[in-house]
Amino acid sequence: MGLRRISDPLFNMIAVASRRIVPLALFTTLPALGFLGPAWGAVTITAVRSDLLYSVKVDPDCSELFKEKDDNKLPFNIVRLQASADNAPPGAALTFRWSLRKPKVGTLAADLDIGQGEQTDAVIGMCASFGNACILTEERLSFYNEPGILWIAPTCDILSKDTSKQPRGGVGRIVVKVKNGKRKLGKAVITIGYGRVGEVTLFVTDGRGNFQNGVGQKEAIGAPFNAVFAAQVEPPSLPVGPVDHFKFSNGAGNSIDVGPGCPLTRFDACAEVDYGQTGTFIATVAATYADGSALCDNLKAHVLLCSGKPRLEVITRPDRDVYDPDNPNKSMTNLTVRLHNDSKPEGNLPACAFILRGADVLTCSEELKVGSTRDSKTTSFDFQHCSESTDFGCTSDAACKPPFCLECQQNEFCLLESHCSQTKTQLCQTDADCEPTGQPSKCPLCKDDERCIQVLDLGAPELRLEPGDSIDLLSKKVTLQNEFADTAKMKDTWTAKTANAGSDSDVVRYSIRGRPKPTP
Repeated sequence: MGLRRISDPLFNMIAVASRRIVPLALFTTLPALGFLGPAWGAVTITAVRSDLLYSVKVDPDCSELFKEKDDNKLPFNIVRLQASADNAPPGAALTFRWSLRKPKVGTLAADLDIGQGEQTDAVIGMCASFGNACILTEERLSFYNEPGILWIAPTCDILSKDTSKQPRGGVGRIVVKVKNGKRKLGKAVITIGYGRVGEVTLFVTDGRGNFQNGVGQKEAIGAPFNAVFAAQVEPPSLPVGPVDHFKFSNGAGNSIDVGPGCPLTRFDACAEVDYGQTGTFIATVAATYADGSALCDNLKAHVLLCSGKPRLEVITRPDRDVYDPDNPNKSMTNLTVRLHNDSKPEGNLPACAFILRGADVLTCSEELKVGSTRDSKTTSFDFQHCSESTDFGCTSDAACKPPFCLECQQNEFCLLESHCSQTKTQLCQTDADCEPTGQPSKCPLCKDDERCIQVLDLGAPELRLEPGDSIDLLSKKVTLQNEFADTAKMKDTWTAKTANAGSDSDVVRYSIRGRPKPTP
């Protein structure tokens, strides 16, 4: 898409106030009276930039900005405005009153040595003080009397909710009125543009996996649960430098920051940002530069989840109500945890093909009751995934580093084997392997209450289960044990979680006979 050009670069650079208008009735009589009236000073506002980018956020440190005297080196979302009155009396004490013209766009900040959260006192009374702060709210502006001021461009939140049109930026209008005592010297208005010297375009995958940007269509884009967002920047380079990172937000509470680069070479950046609910959402992207300025775009996505019906089945063979550790034939069972895809089309939604990946694909919450003792523990079963980006499957450490995993950090690695829950480099088989206590300790570096996370190896770090199919998530032989004298009553709640179609649970209840201690 073409960029919006500004035909006259000086148009937004300098705004000159009109002189005081004399009422028409009086004006017509002045020549007869031989009176021309007093000479009023022309007020001007100057700025080195007429166009800015958007702001990532508005939390300036005015002290740092004040120290930068070269206006060209200010961040590209901030401009310094300077007011002057050409014909003010020499040595006159002038009063400058700044404001935003409606519709009020952007933020005014003090061009003073004021840090974040600090204040300068203009008036000090017996029990309170009043003055300037870095961010100049309407109340604070009444205390601000400086010829210079900072204007900060708005954030991406200002984008129109009508996403059928590519954002073209906008303008903010800043006003200054100048007085000498009670004498009005005049006023000036300057117009500063934002988001007009470049653009970023946001795309999202539709239900068929095609990328759409929503431009030209009133309807929302039908997006899947596991939506992939992408962005293109035009022009590729601006005076501010290359894009530092991209922030994708799906509008439903999930967001991710990624660096430039995308395996889909058509785009400058891309990332998967999953939805956890249905509905219509405004997704955004901020192509962010190192100085805190940005280009912004948004689109409207309607999340169309499929009709999913997972069914978990826990099978024990032999299936006993009571297991006896003293009897080898009655102390063992073959445990199978099987997930069925019972999804069928409902309404306008197709049947789900389940996506299985990442952490907590399978969990077992086990409750114990033996005599007066009560306890519970949860065991997690993960697919192979990256150490911090737990939704990203992997088969090697290289897969957990950019550009293969755009959301991953440089120090991430692939968790291929069962490991402790926090000390992830410590391999384990049971929770006891993650205990920091003991002589000797099995894991001196482990923290208290760490668990052993079991890693499932089902041939791939991500699996797709079609409607009508099933998969055995866990299949193993278990030998049950109880060292207490009383019978242990057990309740195991197994839960399988899909990435796109919800979860299901199955409960198994059984008892394990105790071993009475011999009479001394």
